[in-house]
Amino acid sequence: MFSSTDRAMRIRLLQQMEQFIQYLDEPTVNTQIFPHVVHGFLDTNPAIREQTVKSMLLLAPKLNEANLNVELMKHFARLQAKDEQGPIRCNTTVCLGKIGSYLSASTRHRVLTSAFSRATKDPFAPSRVAGVLGFAATHNLYSMTDCAHKILPVLCGLTVDPEKSVRDQVRHSGGWALELGLWGIPGPSLAWQAHGNLGGPSSAPCYPTGLQGHSKLPVQTGVCVRGPHPAGGSGEGCPCSLQPWSRRSRSQLGRLGCDRGLLAHL
Repeated sequence: MFSSTDRAMRIRLLQQMEQFIQYLDEPTVNTQIFPHVVHGFLDTNPAIREQTVKSMLLLAPKLNEANLNVELMKHFARLQAKDEQGPIRCNTTVCLGKIGSYLSASTRHRVLTSAFSRATKDPFAPSRVAGVLGFAATHNLYSMTDCAHKILPVLCGLTVDPEKSVRDQVRHSGGWALELGLWGIPGPSLAWQAHGNLGGPSSAPCYPTGLQGHSKLPVQTGVCVRGPHPAGGSGEGCPCSLQPWSRRSRSQLGRLGCDRGLLAHL
């Protein structure tokens, strides 16, 4: 069915993949499904490209080294650099942050820092935020040298980003890089964890709704990334706030300029 040229069928299969992926073994995924699914990255329909990116959250744990570390990374690099849809570039960065732990050590070293650094230069502000969050979600995969030479300079540059939401996100989640770069170990103020669900008070990072049971990229929800609101408000009315989609109004989504589906994981 994944070889069908009917777009309606293809997008429906991608949307429902969570319901049947557990019944597919790795050889089937690598030889019969993934080769057809990747054609969606090149589709002229943005909805199919976006849904194909999301499907990688489910397929990545079952992919062999060639498909995951070579073929998929090639498509992700092209989407990040050339896709004309900002939300798709953003979701590609988010997905990469979630599947980073599945990559081989050599691929992580070669791909992650350059991909997230590329995202921080994207003209679409949510993509820059996603780059910062990607660094944070994969913080345990970097050496002290990488932090000092590659990551800290990027994050420092973002502290003067013209978009306040980006600057605030660096302040929220960039401390781990300074601690690792200066002292070689994560300090006690490290709030981001690459694995497991962080519980605790609302001031701590929490995870977005969406595909349950998979590696999750932490984001600040219910807190406006444009800074504190008067009278202790939560910032729910701010269109840039990274809140769950269920709590955003149509007017907020419209002002943000994003399609609800394309940024479902932010």
